[in-house]
Amino acid sequence: MPFYMIQYSYTAESWRALAMGTTERDRHRAVEPLLQRCGGRFPRLVFDGDPPITVNDKLWTFGQSDVVAIAYFPDNERAAAFAMAVLAGGGVKSFQTTPLLTMEDAMRSMALAGEASPVYLAPHVSKKP
Repeated sequence: MPFYMIQYSYTAESWRALAMGTTERDRHRAVEPLLQRCGGRFPRLVFDGDPPITVNDKLWTFGQSDVVAIAYFPDNERAAAFAMAVLAGGGVKSFQTTPLLTMEDAMRSMALAGEASPVYLAPHVSKKP
C-alpha cells in the first residue's frame, strides 16, 4: 500500500489570502483535482479514542508544519509529481513527503535487513585481519 505522509507550510502570502478569504479556505476542495490528476486520494482515517476522530483529508497544525496529511498514490513517481506541482504553484514554502510502511511491510523489511546485514561493515568497525 503506497501511502505517504505529507507535511507542508504556507508562505506568508498564502496565509494572508486564507485569512482575508480571498482564496478557497477549504483546501481539500482546492487540491482535490490535482491529487486526482496525479492518481492520488486522501483515505478516510478513523482513530479510536474518547472521543473518536475521523480524518477525511488533512490536519491543520501549528509548529514546524502548517498541515499534515496522509495520501495514497499508486507509486513514488506520482507522489513526487504531486509534490512538484504543489511547490511549483508558489503557495507553500516547504513540502515534505514521507513514505509510510504498514507494520507487515516493516517486519518484512526487518527480515531482509537481517539477511543482508552480514555483508555490511559499519564505518566505525575496523576490518578483521
